[in-house]
Amino acid sequence: MRLTQANSLNREGMEAVRRESLDLIRKGSESQAARLTSMESSLAAGINAVNETVFQKLTALQAQNDAKLEQMRSTVEEKLQTTLQTRLSENFRLVATQLQALEEGLGEVKGLSENVDSLRRLMSNVKTRGTWGEAQLGAILSEILTPDQFGTNVETVPGTGKRVEFAVRMPGPDASTPVWLPIDSKFPREDWERLEAAREAGDRDAESSAQASLRTSVLAFAKDIAEKYLKVPYTTEFGIMYLPTESLYAEVLRIPGLFDELQQKWRVTPAGPTVISSLLNSLRMGFRTLAIQERSADVWKLLGRVKSEFQAFAAAMDAVDKRLRQAQEAVERVQKRTERVDRSLSDIETLPSEDAFGDKPESNAEVTQVSEAESPKA
Repeated sequence: MRLTQANSLNREGMEAVRRESLDLIRKGSESQAARLTSMESSLAAGINAVNETVFQKLTALQAQNDAKLEQMRSTVEEKLQTTLQTRLSENFRLVATQLQALEEGLGEVKGLSENVDSLRRLMSNVKTRGTWGEAQLGAILSEILTPDQFGTNVETVPGTGKRVEFAVRMPGPDASTPVWLPIDSKFPREDWERLEAAREAGDRDAESSAQASLRTSVLAFAKDIAEKYLKVPYTTEFGIMYLPTESLYAEVLRIPGLFDELQQKWRVTPAGPTVISSLLNSLRMGFRTLAIQERSADVWKLLGRVKSEFQAFAAAMDAVDKRLRQAQEAVERVQKRTERVDRSLSDIETLPSEDAFGDKPESNAEVTQVSEAESPKA
């Protein structure tokens, strides 16, 4: 009975404890739920505030970026516009300068064509053409040789009255009788131009005909030089035909057998500007060698006189040396006499006697001391 009551009481107590625990748990859950609700509300409010702040910051940053981008775009557009205008201005100025230079060049070309036409008209005159070749040849001669080494308008063969344009003065049998080397300028322009035109056109027949005409003209010139200006012993055995252009000289050399015929038959050598310059330089070196040979005898005579003068100078130097030795010996003798006089003076060790001055006699020691103090040293 008691056990039953006790169990009943225990059950009631446990039930009461269970209800109390459930009440506590329910209250705690409600409190926790309220806290969670409050925390959720606070978190939601904080998140909303953060979102609002971030949105505002992003909006401000976007506006700032837009402003910066707009400023950069304006700066870039301004610089591009400035650079483009500068480049365009420079290009236009450069184009204008080049157009001006082109216009000036066209004017120069026009003037040059006029000069070429004038030169062509000038060269169409045989006399003028010859004068141009003479002027060119004279300039070359004046540049390489001295005025006394060549002559102008020289009558190489006395009594003929035929005068060559230029002649080089070569050494003759004596200084007053030179041997002349005649140099005559020739310019067969028409034949040469026809040959060049036929070669450019590719016309073989016209080229052969023009080459034959050029050969005939050159041979006629060589014959003229040989008959008028060459005669040994007044001149050298050969003369020189000067051709004013290198291309004309090359055409003459290109004709088969012409060069050999000029030298063997007419004793005339053709030469262009380069060849004539080389030939004149060789002659100038020969003139120098000849002058050195002529002066060598004078040099040997001068060396003989110098040798004689040097021998006389050596004899004079021997005489001077002998006299210097004699003077040195005399000086040595004088020095020896001076030493002997000094030794004689140093031997005087006494003063005058007491009778001459009326003084008391002094002891020998005192006289010796005075003598030593007053006597000069050797």
